[in-house]
Order: sequence, then C-alpha cells, then structure tokens
Amino acid sequence: MPKQHHAKYCQATNCNKPLEGRQRKYCSHTCSSRESARRTRAIKGTERSLAPAIDVPEEEAGRYGGTFDSLLRSGLADPAADGLVPIEAVARHLGVTYDGAQKAVRGYRVLKAKKDEAFDWQLEERYADWIGHGSEPPDPITREYVDELVDGFVAFRDEFFLTESGVPYVTKEYHRHWISNILWAIYTGTKSLILSPPRHGKSELLVHFCVWLICRNPNIRILWIGGNREIAVDMVSSVREHLEENEQLKNAYLSPEESWKPAGRAGKAWTASSFKVATRTIVGVKAATLAATGRKGKILSRDCDLIICDDLEDHDSTAVDSEREKTRNWFQTQVLSRKMRHTGVVMIGSRQHYDDLYGYNLDDPTWDTIVESAHSDDCNEEWTESAPHDECMLFPELNPYSWLLELRQDYQAKGLIGLWEMVYLNRPRPEGMTVFSQEAVESCYDRTRRIGQMPESHYRLVAGLDPAAAGYQASFLWAYTLDDQRQYLVDLDNTKGGGIIEALRIIQTWYEKYRVAYWVIENNGLQQMYLQDLRVRDFCLQNNVVLEPHRTYINKLDPFFGVSAMSRLFNERVANLPFYGEEAKAKTKLYTRQLMDFTDQTTKRNRKKQDVLMASWFPQKVMRRWAKEHQASHAAVQYDASFADYQMTPDWEVNW
Repeated sequence: MPKQHHAKYCQATNCNKPLEGRQRKYCSHTCSSRESARRTRAIKGTERSLAPAIDVPEEEAGRYGGTFDSLLRSGLADPAADGLVPIEAVARHLGVTYDGAQKAVRGYRVLKAKKDEAFDWQLEERYADWIGHGSEPPDPITREYVDELVDGFVAFRDEFFLTESGVPYVTKEYHRHWISNILWAIYTGTKSLILSPPRHGKSELLVHFCVWLICRNPNIRILWIGGNREIAVDMVSSVREHLEENEQLKNAYLSPEESWKPAGRAGKAWTASSFKVATRTIVGVKAATLAATGRKGKILSRDCDLIICDDLEDHDSTAVDSEREKTRNWFQTQVLSRKMRHTGVVMIGSRQHYDDLYGYNLDDPTWDTIVESAHSDDCNEEWTESAPHDECMLFPELNPYSWLLELRQDYQAKGLIGLWEMVYLNRPRPEGMTVFSQEAVESCYDRTRRIGQMPESHYRLVAGLDPAAAGYQASFLWAYTLDDQRQYLVDLDNTKGGGIIEALRIIQTWYEKYRVAYWVIENNGLQQMYLQDLRVRDFCLQNNVVLEPHRTYINKLDPFFGVSAMSRLFNERVANLPFYGEEAKAKTKLYTRQLMDFTDQTTKRNRKKQDVLMASWFPQKVMRRWAKEHQASHAAVQYDASFADYQMTPDWEVNW
C-alpha cells in the first residue's frame, strides 16, 4: 500500500477538527470506527459495479504511479471514470487519500479517451503513400518502384522538416539521385559511394532519410559510422529528436496512444548513441533501430540492414601512408564484415587525398559511384566575376557562384589551388610530378560524339589489351585518321578478371561490332598463353585478325616512347575523347582518372589502377608506324641531272 501522508485535519466525513499529538488521520476512535463502517458499506455497495481487472503490461507498469496501477487492477477504473462509483469509495477501496484516487481516475479518463481515439485512428492515405505503406516491392526490384519511393520521400521531407529559417528544405535533382542509389543498395544488398563537396546538404538529407525509413519499417536496423564518435552521435541524436519532438510527424504516423520512445521500464535503449523504437512489430530484435559509432570503433556483433559511412576520411586520417592503410584495413575487416547478403552499404563524403579510401572504392567495380562537383565539369567559361556560372553550380540556392569564386581566389592566393580542386571539385592530385594535365585532357573532350562513333575521314582501327586472370583486364580501341594523324577513342572495356575467356569475348565482340582486325596484346610472362591459346588463334585465323605482342619493361617510363610520350596527344589536342551521353562520360572520366593518377614515380609506389591507360598505350607504336608508312607513300620523287646536255651514244657509234 502506498505510504500515506500526514494530514493536518481529521479525514472523517463532516469532521474538520485539527489533529493533535500522535494523531495522523482521525481525531478520535469514534471517527475512525465510523469511517471504517462507511468504507465497509461502500465496498459492499460497489461490488456490483466492479468491472474485470485490467491487466497492466510490464512496459506500462509504474508509468503513471502505483495508485494508477492499483486502480487498473481493482476493476473500479471504468465505473469510476463513468461516474458510477464515487471517488470516496475508490479511495477507501484502494486505501489511499481522496486526492490520490481523484488523480488516478482523471489520468485513467485521459488514457481511456486516447485509446478510444486510437481505436478510430487511421493512417491517412497520402501519408501511407509517402512511405510506401501497403505496397509490396516487386521481385526483382525495379528502378520504377524505387523512383516511386523517392517521390514519396521528397513529399515526406517537404511536409515534416523545416530549416532554421522555418522554410522547407530544397531537394535538388542530385539529392533524388542519391536517395535512389541508397534505396537500390538497400533492396539489392549492394554498395554505393557518393562523393559530394562540403555544405551541399548531405547530412540533413541522411537524417531525414533515416526518419523516413523508420516510419516505413520500424524493425529496420541502421548503423551510422562517422569520422569520429561525436559526429555520429550528433546525427543519431538529431534523428531521435525528430521522433520525440516533431509533433506533426507523430500525429501523422502514430495513433494517440503510441510513441516511438519506449516506456520507462520497457527495457529498450533510448540514448544519444543508440535507440530502439517502441513501435517494432517483431519481438526479440537484438540490434538497435539506429546506433552510432566512429571511425576505427569496434562494431563487431552488430547486425544491420543499412550501414551509413558518413565522412570517414579527414585530414588526420589521410596525412600519412600508415594512417591511410590502417583506415582501409579497418574498413575491410570491421565494417564490411558486418555486411550480410541483404545489407546495403552507403559511403558518403568528400575527397581528402588521392590515395584515400574513397579513391580505392572508386576503382572497385563492385561499388556504384556518384561523384559530384560544386561546379559542372561541362562548363568552359573563365573564372571571372562577370562570367555566367550560376547554371553551372550544383546547389546555387545555397552555394552561389560568388561563394565558390571567393573560395577559389583565397586558395589560389595561398598556393593551394590543388587543395581547392580536391575539396570542391573532388579532383585530388597524386603525389609526385603529374605527367598529364587535367586541363589539356579535358580540352580533348568531344561533346558531340558518342561511344562507338567513328570519325568522318578515312581511318584505321587498332585495339590494345592489357590481360589479367585475377585483376582488372582492360581493352582500348583507337581510330587513327591517316590524313591528319589524329587518334579517336572509340570504346574501352574494363572488367575484373576473366582471363583468356574474357579476352576472347572482347575480341569477338569488337570484331562483330566494329570490325577490329588489329590487336596489340601485352605478352609478359604468363600472358604469352593468350597468343598461344587455340581458341584465340582459330578465331583470328578465320577472320584475319592480327595479334601483335607487346613486351612491357622499363620502357613504359621512357620519355620519348613510353606512357609519358602520350602527353603530346592531349597538349596538342591530337586525341579526341567522346563526351556525349552517359556511357561516353563514364568511360572518358575513367580514362581521365587513370591519366591523372600516372606520375613520374615508380609504379610500385603508385598503387593506382593503370590498366586502361596501359591498354591505350600499347597501340601507339602501331600508329607511329602507320604514320611513317603514310608519309613515305605520299613522298614525291624528283631527279635533276647534274649535266643537262648529256646525250646517249647509239650502239653503232664509237665513243672516241
């Protein structure tokens, strides 16, 4: 029984005498007996009104106090709330004060009203549509279904979230592209890499997306990994704050008696770094709805449906080789070990070093990649205050051209233009002396030509193949015009492994598609088997395809005939790279990235991929030979005799 509080006056009916001495409840034995008899009569009179006792769930016990729990178990809750039993009788039956009983009955009336309202509550159709409620995803998943979910998320975000200025957030088209890729990773269990310049709305977007995911599926398990634990905790706290305090969101997706926050004794975590929502429909889910940890934190024994890696790399983690290697090892052994078949992995951040974790994942074909720049790569305008650049900006509503120009001028004044390009354009420069100029290579972009489109003038085709059984196998096709001696990128292919089977496939495919009849194949060590394979030789003999071997040693670093000599192609705009259409842009940017990663340092130190670059270099000797042959065939032969009056003597005449 709850502890009774000391009263100043007698609690007997119609007796207000002050209490004296050790008297605590009644002023005399007469009042005590009279009240005891009244309580007995009241209990006997209310037995007919007793309703079945209400079971108090364990998670609700103690939430509203001990008196309230006793009222629910007594069977008097509904009769008292309906006015059929007086408060005095309830107080006597429970053995509590009148005030305590009155508060408990009032609380029950409020709770009963909420339950009655919750019984009639239904999720509005538009709110249900926004989270895809009631719609089963197709099997296999389709892009059309994902696009419908993206539309719902954008409407959800516009309705429930406001900026510090009290206006809805701006969701740009590239934001929609990000969400589409993340949803695709969730449904297919794949990995998505998103590189974005700072201050372009990625953190707020991810917070809102997590809230949307929880409303859509309260059983989801999300792990948020930040550059450090404090940043990750801030993001998780922001999600939790919306679930606790966003009244408009709660009214839309929760019935009046529901709450995302568990009851005090529910045994579910609700802390700054981890929480479980009370609306879960599956009992016994061990992992948190959303949990936070930092880079290099221990994340073993954590199961999850989605892993968000937010700004894992920073200046400290990329300053030296050893730190970069530690980060890569930790990510591979700790983070990816949490990935199950269905788990989606999303990595989002900004480039910090050419050799950072992002760069390695960019070169990994198992990652779907999105690389954004604060300023469009397609713009050719000068960097001046009067230049029309507003249409070229990624997020002009938040970050206009004037903002980016001021930053560029500031970095340039300090001799840090390379750092500016890395941070805001996601173009890190490799260590050592770069061989190829970014500006020169981009000047060769042909924004009117697609992949596979041939030059208009007379040309010859030659392809290079950098074979690999386990690594990355690259093929590169040039079209060489004899008259002006220009080189046109026609197509390239870059696949992981495959060996002889994959090499034969690309030779056959390009023969059927482009009629490529001349290949230059690297022929070092075990690669000799490519030229000796009977299947390859039979196909080439039947179709008159020439396979010329190429041996690569130290000659790749030769300044006149090595890879470095190809810089002339771009400096003098001899090369033509297609840049019209998504396929052309993706392949040309892949080739550009490998050109930029090539330095004068040894290949052992430069651990970046060079397979596409090498495949483009192998045919260079063939095109040089074609140029010499073409020049020789068009050379004019003119003979001037040294003695113009010379006349031949007939056979019948003597010369003396």
